[in-house]
Amino acid sequence: LVRPRQRGRLSALALLYVAFDPRMLETGCFRGLRREGRLVSAAGIHVYSERYRVAALGNVATHPEHRGQGLARAVTAATTLALLESVDHIGLNVRADNAPAIACYRRLGFEIAAHYGEFEFQCRPAE
Repeated sequence: LVRPRQRGRLSALALLYVAFDPRMLETGCFRGLRREGRLVSAAGIHVYSERYRVAALGNVATHPEHRGQGLARAVTAATTLALLESVDHIGLNVRADNAPAIACYRRLGFEIAAHYGEFEFQCRPAE
């Protein structure tokens, strides 16, 4: 478990994630794996509601030099097991073209519930 006030762990997460926002730690649930003292894989949550007993996994990342070794599956499984103590439903979003991530999540028992798209719009000035 990585807590926001634990120095060193915050910087380790910042090194692993390309775009890390320390507010991500406010969810309180992250699991990680270290190799030779260096954080190489981590998973956490984007959303958590104790009241509604739901959570959304996110922030799953493995350093490129350590991919293909089941590390993402291990940290995602650990995060999921920790969440199941307090939630009934766990979801996640993954890009449709991210086959390794989809395979990882399927091996853990996740199923596709819906498809979604992300779009970027730009406003044109009124003519």
